[in-house]
Amino acid sequence: MTLPPPKRPCASTSKPPENIYWKPFANNFIGAAMNVNFYATLRQITGKKTLMLDLPDGVTVRETLETCFGLFPALRAELMTADNQLHGHVHFFVNGRDVPYLADTLETRVSRADKLDVFPAVGGG
Repeated sequence: MTLPPPKRPCASTSKPPENIYWKPFANNFIGAAMNVNFYATLRQITGKKTLMLDLPDGVTVRETLETCFGLFPALRAELMTADNQLHGHVHFFVNGRDVPYLADTLETRVSRADKLDVFPAVGGG
């Protein structure tokens, strides 16, 4: 079966469209994507509200973050400590549950069906 050419350019040939990233595979987009939603000041770093990643089901939260850091290196300092843990003021939610409170924390396995949301520290007065 031959797949039709992508309607939008792949990341390897030009700048990805706004709010999207995809990994090229034989010059075609690979099926469904894992969505990571960024909020507040993190959107200034990524330039995107939602990042669509071509990752297989079963990757860990840590592996998902490492993929994001590969695309946006400045995210690492905003989200992670020197010992490679989430900053206490960062909230990474998997299906509405904060990762530090999940049994496997950053080693929690996620799938394309999961809702992933990343919030920086937010203050008010």
